Amino acid sequence: MLLKLGLVTLLLSPLYLTGSLVNEQTTDYSCEETVAFIESNFDYFRLAMRGNAPDASSFDASYIEEEIVMSLTDSSEEAAYLDFDGDNGYAVIGKNLEVFRLVPTGQIVVDTSRGSLIYSRYDGLGYTRSGIPFEPLGEEASSFDWTRAQSGTHYAGQESGAEGSGKIIRPVEYVAAKYGSGYENYEIRVLQSWYFQTQKVFSLYARRNDDGTTSYEGNCLLASLYKNLDYIRSTRSASLPSDTVQANLSNDSFYASFMSQTTSDGYPRYSVYHSECPRLYKEIRDYFRDNDSYTFDSAHPSKASDCVAYINGLHATAFTTTLVTSWSFENEVEAAINNIQKYQIWNQVYGTYPNHSMPVVGYSLFRKTTGWWIFTHTDYVKLMGVNDNLIDQERFIDLGAYQSEDGSVGSFVSIAI
Repeated sequence: MLLKLGLVTLLLSPLYLTGSLVNEQTTDYSCEETVAFIESNFDYFRLAMRGNAPDASSFDASYIEEEIVMSLTDSSEEAAYLDFDGDNGYAVIGKNLEVFRLVPTGQIVVDTSRGSLIYSRYDGLGYTRSGIPFEPLGEEASSFDWTRAQSGTHYAGQESGAEGSGKIIRPVEYVAAKYGSGYENYEIRVLQSWYFQTQKVFSLYARRNDDGTTSYEGNCLLASLYKNLDYIRSTRSASLPSDTVQANLSNDSFYASFMSQTTSDGYPRYSVYHSECPRLYKEIRDYFRDNDSYTFDSAHPSKASDCVAYINGLHATAFTTTLVTSWSFENEVEAAINNIQKYQIWNQVYGTYPNHSMPVVGYSLFRKTTGWWIFTHTDYVKLMGVNDNLIDQERFIDLGAYQSEDGSVGSFVSIAI
């Protein structure tokens, strides 16, 4: 009875209900013990949630309909998913009545055939199974009560004129401008010895437009594949070529057509911009030319796996490439940067980088904790560091904002070694 008496005393305490002081608690109660206590004292639990949890004044549950004990992605401790009766919401509760999340109304569907339930402080509820450490549940918001802004807004910390969730060059300034003060930049990672380049340096053709401006190839995916594979070559001693060769553009089936075109004022439309290129880039480019109808504009991420398989065949390498369309920040960004066993290319569809591919080179994580004691909660802002192929320095993308404003539309090309 020590558990029940201790926690009942805590729930009934005026200090607990008003939040005027933080109660001291010395006994450590497990997740299972905490759930058992809530079930036995649900009226008190409901009252405490209404009075203290954010936006929970409408919480009207009568009992726990289902409970699932699960792991946390960022610690060895457990948490419990509590589904309340009817459409009265759900909660994620840890030991000692730590409230990770409380949704006072509505209902979500948990499909355990997709794996074991798991909770991420970054991405909410998800599933884990063999080979998949975290797959988002789908119905979850990507964090706890994000402060969202309208797509198309420019914030301090972004490059001049940038809108949406990308082209962030001063992360601390951006986070303060968009999400408010008080965020701690608690973790920063970047791939060591990454050499930042633009896709323009690999463009073999240039195109003169009718207004007199010049365009270069839409080779962002090709450049991204080259830069990732060349980085693996330089840091992991992979048997890939490092020399430069002639581009031999006259071998392109469309070369004669390109060279015969003129602008409205009589200038040549196309010209050779680079007559040489890295051998590895030429092999990638030739593959997309021959298998994806690539000429000057974009290539398709769905062809990336076959391209890398082609490179494997040329050089006796054994890279495994996957197009990841169901993704999370933890799996595709943090895990890739930290374990250095896979290298990622982000393919964005909307927003700041429409239909654009770029290597993932790091991340910058922010957090802010508010509230008191068991009702403290932490908001996270997670920025993905990229070599965006447009400038030769690191930029950041607010992936959480992109998911909120443009949906989880996009993919990662994952190259595993």
